[in-house]
Amino acid sequence: MTDKPVQNSMQTLTAEAHEQAWAAPWPPDFELLLVISTPQTSQAVFFGERTSLTVGRCAPADIVFDDPSLSRLHACFHREESGVRVVDLDSRNGTWLAGQRVPEALLQVGNTIVVGAISIGIQMAASSQAAMLGICSSTEILRRVEDECVRSHTFHKPVSILIVRALCSEQVGAGEIVASCASVLRPVDAAGWYHPGTCMIVLAETPSAVAARVAEQIIESSRVVSDAATGKPHARWVCGIACLPDAASTAEELIGAAWLASCAASATDALRIAPRLDSECKPKPMRSAAMLELQRMLERLARYHITVLLVGETGSGKEVFARELHQKSARRETPLKVVNCAAIPDTLIESVLFGHVKGAFTGAARDHAGLFAQADGGTIFLDEVGELSPDAQAALLRVLDTQQICPVGASREFKVDVRVIAATHRDLAAMSQDGRFRLDLYHRLNAVVLQIPALRQRPAEIEPLVRYFLQCLGVSPRVSPEVFVCLAAYHWPGNVRELRNVVERAVALHDGMEIAVADLPEHIRVHAATAGDPRPLSSSNGMDQLDGIVDLRAAIDAHERSLITEALRRSDGSRKRAAYLLRLPMRTFERKLQSLSRRNERVQ
Repeated sequence: MTDKPVQNSMQTLTAEAHEQAWAAPWPPDFELLLVISTPQTSQAVFFGERTSLTVGRCAPADIVFDDPSLSRLHACFHREESGVRVVDLDSRNGTWLAGQRVPEALLQVGNTIVVGAISIGIQMAASSQAAMLGICSSTEILRRVEDECVRSHTFHKPVSILIVRALCSEQVGAGEIVASCASVLRPVDAAGWYHPGTCMIVLAETPSAVAARVAEQIIESSRVVSDAATGKPHARWVCGIACLPDAASTAEELIGAAWLASCAASATDALRIAPRLDSECKPKPMRSAAMLELQRMLERLARYHITVLLVGETGSGKEVFARELHQKSARRETPLKVVNCAAIPDTLIESVLFGHVKGAFTGAARDHAGLFAQADGGTIFLDEVGELSPDAQAALLRVLDTQQICPVGASREFKVDVRVIAATHRDLAAMSQDGRFRLDLYHRLNAVVLQIPALRQRPAEIEPLVRYFLQCLGVSPRVSPEVFVCLAAYHWPGNVRELRNVVERAVALHDGMEIAVADLPEHIRVHAATAGDPRPLSSSNGMDQLDGIVDLRAAIDAHERSLITEALRRSDGSRKRAAYLLRLPMRTFERKLQSLSRRNERVQ
């Protein structure tokens, strides 16, 4: 056993992590259920002794919703040993998984299927036997991680999570793992089922060194299998540890870091600890002209105190740029505080940012220094700044104007010297016009705006990024040239973060010699195959061709019209449901509908 950190920089858990080969029977200490969510309500339906459940608009369906988006018998969920198989029953609107219509699919815990306007997730709940052992369901343990991360940010206490994973293919129940560590878990700790063969343990207010001692006892209890070559026992279970704030800044990153650490563990090196964020100093490879220009801008901006706003799509690397800007500045030896504004409840955001005094509100048992006070002399990075509440926006504006903070409940202000770097994937200018973001705060934040290009706009960086991520994982398999062709053809809606997750998955699934196209997710392989099929532009696609000239506006109008028409058809003419299916605000949907109608009238 060693406590050396796992050599990787990937902190985010993704859906691909759940798709690894965990084809094991459902554990005996849990019950399977469907979590059904509609725009108005949600409910849980247990399988119980039944092997299948049918969803539809009316009887004889087992689960009935009077919703016009559903067919009378829409889909059937069959419980199998390796998962839950959903079968579409020739429904009108189809059954959708990960944005694709599927006739049938095998689902695992955590997967979500969409039928009409209803989403159905697969989850596990603790049986009465598991509840007696203190085992949480998968949803409960994830909620516990979120709660503890909020407490950690608020009261500046560390929180560690352990992911204990069975190495062998035999089924291991969560009860067996939890029972082995019952003597070392405190009443404030929590243990729960993560997915087959894996248990998650949350250790409140626990640094990674203490968490490692707990993990050692858990691993030691599983050393019952002898190694034929050495005669020494080796572990049946391995453990990955991640601590907030050392290895992550959000609950999602914390779980991802612990998961990757557990994947890096082995029978002879059964305990791995996720690396500290500060240990990742190597810059990402930047080859495109746009990225080189951004690099030069960072060099110039690092010399000044000016506020910087980073704008870009989710996963494009805004936090990477913020950290690099801090490291290049004269403040590099001072604190850099990172806060995800979207992850903190509105009732706590001002306390987290500006602090509070004892007695300011119920539960404020002592004075608390906010992130601005902790970052005094350094930098604070406000990620997802567009998610701040109106009250928090007003308080932030005053801090930017006066460089003074007033903790919640305090009667006087305190001077701070903090450089602010903000980031968002939203259009703050449009939000300001709609009244959802303060216009004066927007003008205060956008002193310098850096637009981070999406990965699809810089495909030349895909190969060096893949090489870099493999290096961070500490592996060096050969990568098939077809893999890079396939990756370059994909549009990367999740940007660099999605690419990083795809590399993680490929490393976990490849045969040990070469990463091949088969190791990539199916949706990327399908996209590459269809992208290689050139289709002529024709009037049937809404495009007018006159001597090779394409009317782009007509093509866009035709595509929007077809999408809106299809959404209205699926929602039986309901504009509200059609806007929901298109993920558009109602006002935007109405405006597009009116605009297309006027253009159609002019054509007629």
